[in-house]
Amino acid sequence: MKHLLIFRMGLTFLLFTTLREQALCQTAQQIQTAGDFYDAGCDSYSKGDFASAVKYFNSSLYNVPTAVGYYFLGLSYSSLPNNTQAAYSAIQRALNFKNPPLDDKFVLDAQSMKDNLHNQLYPPPPSQEGVTAAALSAPPLLPGKGNFPLKRKVTPSNGGKTRMDPSNAGKGRGVLVQDRFIFPGMGVRNENNTIGDFCCTGETATVLRADNVPVGYIYFYDFEGGMNLGNNRSTVTKLKILLSAAPTMQDVSSDRIKDMIVFSGNEMVANAVRSKRVGALMYTVTIISVNKYSNDSFYSDGIRVQVDISE
Repeated sequence: MKHLLIFRMGLTFLLFTTLREQALCQTAQQIQTAGDFYDAGCDSYSKGDFASAVKYFNSSLYNVPTAVGYYFLGLSYSSLPNNTQAAYSAIQRALNFKNPPLDDKFVLDAQSMKDNLHNQLYPPPPSQEGVTAAALSAPPLLPGKGNFPLKRKVTPSNGGKTRMDPSNAGKGRGVLVQDRFIFPGMGVRNENNTIGDFCCTGETATVLRADNVPVGYIYFYDFEGGMNLGNNRSTVTKLKILLSAAPTMQDVSSDRIKDMIVFSGNEMVANAVRSKRVGALMYTVTIISVNKYSNDSFYSDGIRVQVDISE
């Protein structure tokens, strides 16, 4: 999985850089210890033991600081009550880390989290344009199965399947390998290629039956009403989560049925929920966080959603 490889690469980078500059010497044992604490933090987070996750991620960072370590420390703090300041500080350190910097895969999400946490710590006046009360109070993550950092496990190329080790938590209830996805981050970037039923610049998650046969795909995301603001920022007025599914759980050879779940700009608030049956699968999309630009539009880089799947 990409961020786990980056974690190890980051540790190795620090080792050789500090040796070359004859500064702080990071030993191989320190790297191994940091990795072990990182694994323990992932396990604790996946079990909902966020206090232990904080302890283990802090121990990993004590041995070898890394951007991705601070990022997941921030996620852990954000899942605990009365730890907004600690979560904000960790995410800020992840974004400011330079050697090596936070992987591009996480930067937009981390910036969105930082903005939301900042608004919780320092709420603007209620009349300020473009910010809703729901957006200010939105947690960076919804509690529940599937919201956890993935364990560092080196695997061969997965050929476009979801970046998720099925041995980790987040499994389905016997019918699906995984029945919850968080976007962005739990799909595979299309990079102008087709994955399953969808293309081109977003990311696609593969819904697998218990025997690892694809039965559907989720694409994050399509949109309408885009407006370029300059400085690499834009707004949109509609969010579209594209969906597909086999006609039945047994019939995986027929053409898959395609549909979408759409949120208009004024519906884009934290905890908004929409569901739709597509073929054999019921999809439920929950808005986790969004940065509003106006009542009817929102920033394109501040969206985080949760998708649950059932029969």
